Amino acid sequence: MIDLVHIGDYKTGTSWWQQQVFASHPDIYYLDDPGTHPEIASLMHHLVDSRDLDFDAKMFRDEFSKALDAIDCDSKKKVICREALSGAYPNGDHVKRTAERLYSGFGEVKVCIVIREQFSMLNSIYSQYIKIGGTLSFEDFVYDPIVSPGLIEKLKYHKIINMYAELFGQNNIFVGLFEDFKSDNELFAKRVFEFIGCSDDWRFAAQELIVNPSLRKPGLEIQRFINRFLRNDLNPSMPILPLDRLAGVFLS
Repeated sequence: MIDLVHIGDYKTGTSWWQQQVFASHPDIYYLDDPGTHPEIASLMHHLVDSRDLDFDAKMFRDEFSKALDAIDCDSKKKVICREALSGAYPNGDHVKRTAERLYSGFGEVKVCIVIREQFSMLNSIYSQYIKIGGTLSFEDFVYDPIVSPGLIEKLKYHKIINMYAELFGQNNIFVGLFEDFKSDNELFAKRVFEFIGCSDDWRFAAQELIVNPSLRKPGLEIQRFINRFLRNDLNPSMPILPLDRLAGVFLS
């Protein structure tokens, strides 16, 4: 049914794969695009997000097969790419449940996992936390039992690799290093093409594509300071200056 499931991880260039590779390679059909195939994107949301009592594996298989039948893609390698398949952000919760659902839906499909050196990964995750409104220091964020519970356990990559290998078969698992990807993303891509058995006679249009870059250290501190004045999901307490309420008064 599916030739490859790219599960991320987060912060390992997944957007590059979605935008520059899977959507443009002549031998690959990228299914997981909500703009092109909203019905498949909706099914993948159901697989990742639905409660245990609400997920129906047979319904998922039947609906996915029906969606595929309506697409002319039999001659191409069919690919799903979604970083949420590696677990909830940022701590990787529900990753085993998601893997089991993938297996129940697709069987022994090939799986691509990209991992990143742990300190670099922590810095990138922290930068994203600050960008979306966080106020904790780096050390407090890493060990906070509410904001990032189990974050350190997520970085023990052997756990997710072994679990996928046992479930899908060791020969069906490709594990790549983000550092190799950064060093030569075109060569890295060709390794993935070889893994799924499609042509590597391909060049992507843009050599440089940086999506959602991490903040530099000065930017982190400035953004973290500004966040203290804003109320959001990561900073629920009343800010020093309730800018949202002030804006509501003046703009009403």
